[in-house]
Amino acid sequence: MKPSLKRTRSSRLPGEAGTVSITFGSVTVEVTPPPEAVKKANIKEGQAALKRARHALLQPGVKLPREKGVPLYFGCEDKPGLMIQELDGKRTVGKFVDGRFCTV
Repeated sequence: MKPSLKRTRSSRLPGEAGTVSITFGSVTVEVTPPPEAVKKANIKEGQAALKRARHALLQPGVKLPREKGVPLYFGCEDKPGLMIQELDGKRTVGKFVDGRFCTV
């Protein structure tokens, strides 16, 4: 079901925005849009936040802290269907069988 959007001009002062009604099913919400200055300030803040997050968004993957005794698993590029387990600097090729890592 697509919501319907209806704008009304029931403002008291000239140039002031009226209310906006959004209906979804049997629910209707009526709001007064924020002033243009608030919209511009929010856009400016959003763009600044995006600039701060740019580096993190452009870097692929996630950073995982490596701890002693905790294995790290990733796909084996040479042999599809197999995994590589890296544990304390040692790499082992294998696969998961019944939820457990088994060497091949």
